[in-house]
Amino acid sequence: MPKQGEMAVDSFDEASAVKLEKIAWPKTLPEQVRAVLDVLKSDGALSSTDLVARFKGVKAPKLGELLQTLVDMGRLQETKAGFSA
Repeated sequence: MPKQGEMAVDSFDEASAVKLEKIAWPKTLPEQVRAVLDVLKSDGALSSTDLVARFKGVKAPKLGELLQTLVDMGRLQETKAGFSA
């Protein structure tokens, strides 16, 4: 057991230290929908800001419009934690 102020080596999570690679924003709407749903299914609930950060080449207004459409269609839920599939 580590002393106060020391960190146990076993408690280090290497996965959290790895920076997530940005995903290229797909060109077509069906591909964009699939990409957003795939990220949310694998990463869990994310804010719109976090989602913008996960994709390369997407503008926040475009993604926001897509997210709202998916919420309106019942494909996503919006909570305090963010959007989830």
